Amino acid sequence: MLFGALKVGESAVDAARLLRIEAAAILQPDPLVFQVIVHWNEQPPEDPNGKFDLRITPWSTDTWETPDIWVNSPRNDQGAKQIFTYHEDGDETKPILNGDKPWVKHKNTIFARVSNSGIQDAKDVFVTAYINSPPGIGDNGTWETLKTVKVDAISANGSQIVQFDWTPAIDKHTCMSVAIFPQPGEISPKNNRAQENVANFDSAGSSSHEPVILDAMVRSPFTVWRRVDLRVHGLPMGWHAVVDRQWVWTAPKGSAPITAVIWTDLDSPRMRDQRRIPAEARPRIEGWTDYGTHRYLPIGGILAPVRANKRTHIAFEAVALPGRIRVTAALQPPSANVPGVIEITDAAGAPRLLPVRSDPTGYIRAETPVSPGRYDVQVFTSSTPQAAEAESDIRQVVVPA
Repeated sequence: MLFGALKVGESAVDAARLLRIEAAAILQPDPLVFQVIVHWNEQPPEDPNGKFDLRITPWSTDTWETPDIWVNSPRNDQGAKQIFTYHEDGDETKPILNGDKPWVKHKNTIFARVSNSGIQDAKDVFVTAYINSPPGIGDNGTWETLKTVKVDAISANGSQIVQFDWTPAIDKHTCMSVAIFPQPGEISPKNNRAQENVANFDSAGSSSHEPVILDAMVRSPFTVWRRVDLRVHGLPMGWHAVVDRQWVWTAPKGSAPITAVIWTDLDSPRMRDQRRIPAEARPRIEGWTDYGTHRYLPIGGILAPVRANKRTHIAFEAVALPGRIRVTAALQPPSANVPGVIEITDAAGAPRLLPVRSDPTGYIRAETPVSPGRYDVQVFTSSTPQAAEAESDIRQVVVPA
């Protein structure tokens, strides 16, 4: 975990680990020597008479996701307008579930809504985001600290959305967590952390759809050995899922890998009546254990939305003209109103993103001014209920002066 240079009076914070490094004073100017105070594991007590309460909504045991954490990928944005793959009915700008599937090797944004219940403003609020892969059933494991953001103030009975940049290096489904550093005087510091699994899939196909394979970890929050049973819930008619292990033994604070396979009978040649099979499923892979007499409860789960959509191929050409590049692309099979982006990368490796959307015939047409030189051009489209996520090959063009 790396922190930047601090000034006197400033702190670097890791919220979930209750770690705060404070630059207290300058002891010597040349060479520069600081007095540093390390605060660690200082958990303030609950204060029933407190005037504020920082909080973030924990995940629901019905869906295993929180409405206060979501992701935006620029892959389907339209300029400054953020478009989400999973959104409220009729409004693509209002995210639900994870919002977007992260775009690998590109800058995504993690959003976290931090609220303050009470009659007093909360000041100097530190919020830290964490990443862990693969996604987990339970709340344990080694979390990678992504970044800490300081919010100057959150008003009484108000909220503020905090942003974190995230560039995933490989295409792995992951788990993210956001924590708020607790403060003395909070009504309760126990509602300062939430977790969200990011596991969105396309079950692409034409006649039959390909199965979805989800690798995950069962992460035990217990300090003793524990048996955890694996269950799948929320499968609609015509959808199926299996987990490779019916149950696992987990060591104290330990973990065990599992693999789930999800598939559908939709568009299968052996199924004659397809009308009652939905094109999307939202199964939940859950871990359950015995907490004692008459107490059999889940330790966590993963919501894995799957769309049975058409496997999509992008055929395109990029033409270099004096001072500009013209791109024409066709989605095969044709699919209308599919958002996407054209990535144009210059010889120095600097990318430019050009938002696009397919027309009613499945075509994408765009033209943009550029300086003379060599460019790599690639077309990406996002997942929709009709078309699976797709990307083209890379074409190189040379723009004349």
